[in-house]
Amino acid sequence: LSPDLNRRLRPKLLSELRPGARIVSHSFDMGDWVPSRTLQVSSNEGSHTLYLWVVPSR
Repeated sequence: LSPDLNRRLRPKLLSELRPGARIVSHSFDMGDWVPSRTLQVSSNEGSHTLYLWVVPSR
């Protein structure tokens, strides 16, 4: 998903997913929501960034 769509999707994810659910995005972050983990992965096509967030407790 694009950076803009990720940012617009964030409120829905936080309200509908259970605490502890994991969200992964390839190449795009979610604005000011700091990821729990960021990974750089290499492949034949080049380097890719993966972002991981964990839905916090309510």
